[in-house]
Amino acid sequence: PMPILAAQSQQDFSDAPPLKVTSTLVTLDVTVFDKNGQSVVSGLSKDDFKITENRQPQRTFSFEPAQVHISDASVSSIKGESAKDNRDGRAPLTVFVLDRLNSTVDEFAQLRAALRTFLSHQEDQLSSPAEMLVIGNDSLEMVQGFTRNRDDLLFALDHVETVLPFKLMHSDFDGERAHQSIDALEQIAVQNKGLPGRKNVIWIGPGGPNLDRAAYGTVLDTWQPYIHAAVNLLVNARVSLFVIYPGMKTSDQLIAADSVAAAGQNFSSSRDHDIGNNNPHTGDINFPLFSRETGGALFYDRNDLDQEIVKS
Repeated sequence: PMPILAAQSQQDFSDAPPLKVTSTLVTLDVTVFDKNGQSVVSGLSKDDFKITENRQPQRTFSFEPAQVHISDASVSSIKGESAKDNRDGRAPLTVFVLDRLNSTVDEFAQLRAALRTFLSHQEDQLSSPAEMLVIGNDSLEMVQGFTRNRDDLLFALDHVETVLPFKLMHSDFDGERAHQSIDALEQIAVQNKGLPGRKNVIWIGPGGPNLDRAAYGTVLDTWQPYIHAAVNLLVNARVSLFVIYPGMKTSDQLIAADSVAAAGQNFSSSRDHDIGNNNPHTGDINFPLFSRETGGALFYDRNDLDQEIVKS
């Protein structure tokens, strides 16, 4: 009778409705530091990590060390050069940052349109990987990770929302905006520390506001170690910052030109001149100083974003 019972049992189960279970695989990116604060990018395995949720151990399904996340794009894809011509053997990575925190709604629309024009002129496959970030009122968001697919970047760009920059509208937030902008650079440095070669950060927008000693006094002294640490993070991660701000208001340009002319200087060569409108390129502490310290450059008061990025 056993075989008969077994057959009957199998028949009962076959008539039962199937049970479907859906689970979500969560990917966690982890940066590891040793006791001296130095990042660790090799010698780690899955067994070195424990993941808990609400204090309950979770299963680790897979593990990928930093070494496997290395771009294989080389300058061989650029006409007239080969991989051996590049001392790193790889093309620099590009990080596009759209500045929604420090731009008006109209300015941000202009910046986004300019970046779209630039990307539209590129080949289907970029010569090196690029990612796209957006800094806003509350956080730095990644809208597209590293890819060589131009259409992926365009798709991400088209889905970046326009948000009212409420912190830009109130001067009480100037210090906070400056802090957020510098923090964003630190996050980018930490994110890219484990990747070899250079990374070019193309910051499209004004960047954080300047902090002038006339307004902030000795408070700025406390910012010096903070800025020094941020610069070190960028340099150690081999990040070069290029700030591209297509233009200032016409009235501001006239004020700047008049002020510089009165001082007997040429406007185009006096990019650090304070034109009295909280311009981020002036003051005792300003955002473009990170360009100077990291080997990058500052481009503003220009209309041709394509050429500015090419020069970067």
